[in-house]
Amino acid sequence: ALVEARAEAASLKTRVASLEKDLARMRSEAESRSAKDGAELASANGTIAQLQSECERLTRELAGAREATQRSEQEVTEKTHTFKMETVALKDNLSREEKHFKDATGILLPI
Repeated sequence: ALVEARAEAASLKTRVASLEKDLARMRSEAESRSAKDGAELASANGTIAQLQSECERLTRELAGAREATQRSEQEVTEKTHTFKMETVALKDNLSREEKHFKDATGILLPI
């Protein structure tokens, strides 16, 4: 019985050593994966920060473009109004000049 117990103990020691070796390998692999995952996470966070910065820059550019568009639209509106007013004034002047010409010459201009 003692021989069998010693043989069983030796077998268990071998089994424990094998399990400890497997555990050490698994820990090493887990640490390696963890370091790799950490590096990937850091890289992803860097990319996210760059994208956020780019989005903020583009948002500022868009706001500037909107302001420029609004200024241009306002300028076009003002110039259109001025043009319309000048056109009305020119038509009025032309009508007066045609009337003066007709009154002075008796000739109706074919305009």
